[in-house]
Amino acid sequence: MEEQSDQILQVGGAFCYQTTTEAFDGALAEAWAEAADAAPERIPARAAADQAMGLLTARKKLHQSRRANIIAMLSETALRGFLAEGVAGSLALSERTRNRCRQAARDEVESIATLMESVPIGLQIGLLPTEPAGSFMVLRGRERAHVCTSPFPADLTASPAIGVGTITAADEAVSVHQRVAEAARRNALKGPAAASRLRELLQEAAPR
Repeated sequence: MEEQSDQILQVGGAFCYQTTTEAFDGALAEAWAEAADAAPERIPARAAADQAMGLLTARKKLHQSRRANIIAMLSETALRGFLAEGVAGSLALSERTRNRCRQAARDEVESIATLMESVPIGLQIGLLPTEPAGSFMVLRGRERAHVCTSPFPADLTASPAIGVGTITAADEAVSVHQRVAEAARRNALKGPAAASRLRELLQEAAPR
């Protein structure tokens, strides 16, 4: 769907994967590798982690080549959890790797704050003060729009998990999600105000 999209509208989540930094990918790769090495069936787990990392890398390269417009409204609640647990927060990791993942999350939130202030062409990131009931994306191409919902964040382990992701181009579904997204966008903090709030969250989450 992203290959065919000219605009990506995201509601919810702690980050927009297409705009994440190399530090995020590095911490994620290390976390997935460590978790795979500790799995009962190490070889298949490592292969699954490598495959998932490759797909994420391809996804980011696709965005860098196409430069679809992105409007992302991130969740303050999700960001708090991201700062507390770090990248790949669902995994049981060694203290060293968990600390690296937490630092990567802090660096990522600072990067998001900088993007909020600078507002690069084709990218707008806002902060939702009210937690959305569920995350979703509206992907718009030249001929058709799709709604994608998924309970799986991009940094979830590649091991089996229970949940259902959906993709639909039904007009009614696209229309209602678009209206919700537009309302969320109106209510979201933006620009310097959003960046300032993110830095407050960073300060609150700082080790004491």
